[in-house]
Amino acid sequence: MDISLTGCRVHSQLAVKKNESIGLLIEVPGHDKPLYINQAAIRWANNQEFGIEFIQMELSDRQRLHEVVAKNAGPT
Repeated sequence: MDISLTGCRVHSQLAVKKNESIGLLIEVPGHDKPLYINQAAIRWANNQEFGIEFIQMELSDRQRLHEVVAKNAGPT
């Protein structure tokens, strides 16, 4: 949810706490392979939603993230 170049909002059954570190896969419609975030930090948590900041990811995933964000932004 609400993905950007620096992070996203997640809706999950997973219980997390602020400042925890996680790795995650993000399924992207129209792409065969999910984005892999090696390390992300939980910046806020509220019930079943939390905000994460992307800390570390491979260059190829970072480039695909740029494409996904640009495509979702639409024309400017």
